[in-house]
Amino acid sequence: MVEVKIGGTALPGDTVDLVELDKTRVGRGLAFNRVTKEVFSTTAGIVSYNGVSQALGIRSSSTRYTPRVNDVVIGVVSQRTSEFYKLDIKALDTAIIGKLATNKATKQNPLQLENGDVVFARVTHTDSDLEPLVTMKDGTSRADSAFSVLSGGYLIDIPDRAVQFLLSTDPVEMEQARAVRDAMVGHELTVGHNGRAYIRAKDAADTVKVARAYLAVGQRVGDISDPAVLAECVKG
Repeated sequence: MVEVKIGGTALPGDTVDLVELDKTRVGRGLAFNRVTKEVFSTTAGIVSYNGVSQALGIRSSSTRYTPRVNDVVIGVVSQRTSEFYKLDIKALDTAIIGKLATNKATKQNPLQLENGDVVFARVTHTDSDLEPLVTMKDGTSRADSAFSVLSGGYLIDIPDRAVQFLLSTDPVEMEQARAVRDAMVGHELTVGHNGRAYIRAKDAADTVKVARAYLAVGQRVGDISDPAVLAECVKG
């Protein structure tokens, strides 16, 4: 857990520094711990303060996602049934993934998920009247599909502009994104078109440090080619 000042980037569970404030109202994205008398973040984003209303809150990058066929998404299991699972993908409706929707799943050995599990998948069908369908099949017969259940890391929301930057196929932006990754400690990064990123590093401390850096990058994508901006974003 980290103490964050106003203007800083907070992750869920981080406490907020109130030293400079005489009176304040706890707003969106924050909660008050009555035992420790601390204010902590319940979502990822920028700590902001409105001097007029004296409200302290989190300015989150979370937005509603509109599914498109072949988008890659990171979903969180929200419901289990006998034949499929429902995933929260930050869309208006939950997405559905069948129990056979992986390269190696069979009727005798179906996909097994628990509520809260994080899944990297691909959108296969959208309809205004039906829930979107997703799959972890990648079109090959290999057991090690490009899509999988993600574990051991940290899930964060990132702005659309950061998603576009990190998933860009433009050679210049690809090189810039590579420079961003190389400037951080070693880690694995999975990005979804639905405004989520999943980060896994060698330990919890490094994972949180990298997550915080990507949140900072999301706010400065337009200036990230400037070495000074890049260094500021990844300093942790």
